[in-house]
Amino acid sequence: MHVVGDSTAYQVGDVVEQFDGSHNAHLGCGFTDVPAGTYRVLPNGAGAYEPCTIPFGDMTGIDNDDYVVAFVSIHDAFCEAPVQNPTPAQVDCSFQTDGYVAAQAAWDAAGVDVIWVQLPPYQPGPTGDPHPYAAEMNSRIPWFNLAVQIELGCDLVPSNLRTDPHPDHGQLFLEGLHYYDDGALAEALGLPPEASQGSFNAAAVVAARVADLDPADHAC
Repeated sequence: MHVVGDSTAYQVGDVVEQFDGSHNAHLGCGFTDVPAGTYRVLPNGAGAYEPCTIPFGDMTGIDNDDYVVAFVSIHDAFCEAPVQNPTPAQVDCSFQTDGYVAAQAAWDAAGVDVIWVQLPPYQPGPTGDPHPYAAEMNSRIPWFNLAVQIELGCDLVPSNLRTDPHPDHGQLFLEGLHYYDDGALAEALGLPPEASQGSFNAAAVVAARVADLDPADHAC
């Protein structure tokens, strides 16, 4: 199994790698390419950053009897702008989904089954406060999932595969987006020490759910 997608996919793929061979997730990337100099932005134009694209055409390490679990990427749900500090008129919030079609075509050509998992909404972090992007993004995410599903022409695995807390642990998300990972992620993000107290490897919880997916039932 190869887990591909955004940074949460990378966390899950890192666990999968320990138990089930290699993974080729790419931290901080989307599936759809954008022109050079284009920025990902919130609908209001804030939070600009330069995007990268997942090299889904790279079949290195994927055998024909393997399959791909592809997490729809949060990066593709962002809006776009040609400058870092755009005016409202420069922000393009149309959904760009052609990268998903191209990825599916590349994996189809390689004879590899693909399971697509919906993008979940931003979740509250351990303090119960919403992620600062939640208000702008959560209204877009269901429509983006639908746009991807329509373009692919197949059902996506529901997003709760990536979000429901494990009953023995409670809080799954560190800051509303990334999974707890034994406190290491809290330190990396510069959060206070109490953010990692009682944490657990939530990526492993999600990886176990991913491992239960059967391509015979879920492949696109």
